[in-house]
Amino acid sequence: MQGMFYEKNISNGDSPQTAATKSALQVTAVNAGAMVGVAVVGYLVSEAGVVGAARTLYGLFKGAKKLKSEKIAKRPAKLKPKEGSLGGPGSGKNFSEKVKNQVRTESDNTCVFCGRKTTKGENSPSKSNIDHAIPKVKKGNNTVENAQNTCRTCNLQKRTRTTEEFLKDIKNGEKLKSLDQN
Repeated sequence: MQGMFYEKNISNGDSPQTAATKSALQVTAVNAGAMVGVAVVGYLVSEAGVVGAARTLYGLFKGAKKLKSEKIAKRPAKLKPKEGSLGGPGSGKNFSEKVKNQVRTESDNTCVFCGRKTTKGENSPSKSNIDHAIPKVKKGNNTVENAQNTCRTCNLQKRTRTTEEFLKDIKNGEKLKSLDQN
């Protein structure tokens, strides 16, 4: 592709060095998904010269990459119930505050079953309950892999079922209670 741009730039009267630089910039613009970039590069080169165009494009791409990484960092973790884990030294034990806080952060304070926002400390149906995906009575452990954020309503409805059992019962017709019914 660069050869095609190079030949076109040479035919337009550019020196070999300018044509090579222009064609490299044009390929960069195309590869970045900016088909319009070819025209933009031509304009930038005519207005700011080859070096100025290169600096401008570099700044634009660097800024776009930074924005994308910031957006990804702010995005909540993919919200889905966990399969859980069992056994080991933490089998049948409560979660530490560190694990509870980590799980709340992972879920963006959202119930993994119904999607409602949860609150910490407030005694209400939407209160955050850190649930054992595999219950303690079934040898579920106190690791992050077995911890999931739920609202009080869903946690009470799940009772001592595993996440897998609970989801299967919902699929077979059991309805999640609303916050009003709790």
